[in-house]
Amino acid sequence: MYKKFNQNKPKDKDIIITIKRLGINGEGIGYYRKKIIFIPGALPAEVVVAKIIKEYPRYIEAELVRIKEKSPDRVAFPAKVNPAIGGLELAHLAYPKQLEFKRDNVLEALKKFHPRGYSKYKV
Repeated sequence: MYKKFNQNKPKDKDIIITIKRLGINGEGIGYYRKKIIFIPGALPAEVVVAKIIKEYPRYIEAELVRIKEKSPDRVAFPAKVNPAIGGLELAHLAYPKQLEFKRDNVLEALKKFHPRGYSKYKV
């Protein structure tokens, strides 16, 4: 039987989420009621308060309301820079952790797509 859902009806309450890891686009990933939840601006090891924006059958999109427990890897966002500018999704993450995140993304892509000689690549 087909299960209906309304992706445009956000929940009115704020929820508390522990962030487990980063998604491929730099968003924080946690779990809420056995569904994966994506929260841009959240970092791993943080406890955040979030507001649900859209709910889909397999995942939830939320926005960061506030941070209850900060990650030790969080840094101040660069001064005089508009956070709405694209390409700054990880500006609040310490640079060594940004490099680690990007390296892991490249390694995962190599494992997934198996280009010729990928096991010999120096990453």
